Amino acid sequence: LLNIAKMTSADLPWNMKITAELYTKLIDKPAMPEELLAKPSPNFIFDVFLALHEKYNVAEGVFTPAELDFVNFSKSEAQQPFLDKLINYATTARELKNKVLSSKIIQGEEPENTNLLMQALARIAMMKLEANSKLEDSKMKIDNHFKMQDPPQEKSGSDIIEKSEDKKNDTQVDAMKDSIKESQEEKKGVVSEEKVNQVTWYWEDSNGSYIPYHQDYNEVLEKAYTGKKEILTLTIAKREYEVNFKTMKQKNLKTKMIRYIRRIANVKVSKDFLWHFWKEGGKGDVLAPYSEKESEILEKAFLSGCPSWNLTIGGRVYVINFKTMLQTNLKTNVSRKVQRVLSEKPGTIGVLLCKLCCAQPQSVIY
Repeated sequence: LLNIAKMTSADLPWNMKITAELYTKLIDKPAMPEELLAKPSPNFIFDVFLALHEKYNVAEGVFTPAELDFVNFSKSEAQQPFLDKLINYATTARELKNKVLSSKIIQGEEPENTNLLMQALARIAMMKLEANSKLEDSKMKIDNHFKMQDPPQEKSGSDIIEKSEDKKNDTQVDAMKDSIKESQEEKKGVVSEEKVNQVTWYWEDSNGSYIPYHQDYNEVLEKAYTGKKEILTLTIAKREYEVNFKTMKQKNLKTKMIRYIRRIANVKVSKDFLWHFWKEGGKGDVLAPYSEKESEILEKAFLSGCPSWNLTIGGRVYVINFKTMLQTNLKTNVSRKVQRVLSEKPGTIGVLLCKLCCAQPQSVIY
């Protein structure tokens, strides 16, 4: 593969062969048919780059989340700036020696040079892959999902809570003392381990999905949040991040990449409420349920006071906005209404005053 990567040629058929060989070893999708390699379109290049970015972290911090959104890229005025930045990145990395013009790519001209750009991006991905393979412990390699070696297994939050409950005296006097002590500690910014384990913190990855922080960082975040800190500097795998609890955002201090964060209570939610979305049916829109797992996380996020939550369904990422009660496909930007449905009396229409999210009555089915 490395030998293939070193080959270069101005001959288009040979160039196409090199490009296809490289990418079939690196990514599964998109496919590399001859008709696309003979005239690579901006959309095809975008899809190829996004696959490398997601799998190998190519060009980390170079593009903003908005620039990596296909809906934004599909606008004609956004394509040339994106391609210019991509060409500049490959050139700066010293992997692109030929002059490639974004205007030529958009016009479908000089496909041999466009293939050279794709090969340059593939070589950058291979260098990252090769560097990672040299690490002695593969669990220590770092990617944009912060994968790292887990520390020794600790007791789960449920185990801690159960043991704490076993040791607690059953008398009302002792219960009252515990309550008073807990209240005093919270005022001082001291949070018990039991309370920390009742909350999970998440960060938004490049796909838009929310990924839980490692337990060690979860504890640090929760103690800082409940201790009324506004800003926390967090070091994860030798990278420094600034966490802003007011905006609920995390910023990489080196790359300046900003990601959303979320705080979710680990509570057992009631099945009285189920989440649904409106979809097109044969006789108009129909109300369709989310899966039990999807409905549960939406209910937790909703009750935790999150403004929104991202769901990955069938490989597609959707943003569920609890203020507008809309589900939006991040790629197509298509929105649908969502509803929190009271499941006790299905089939009748009524109004529920939801004090948790808004002051106005909200129409639901119950």
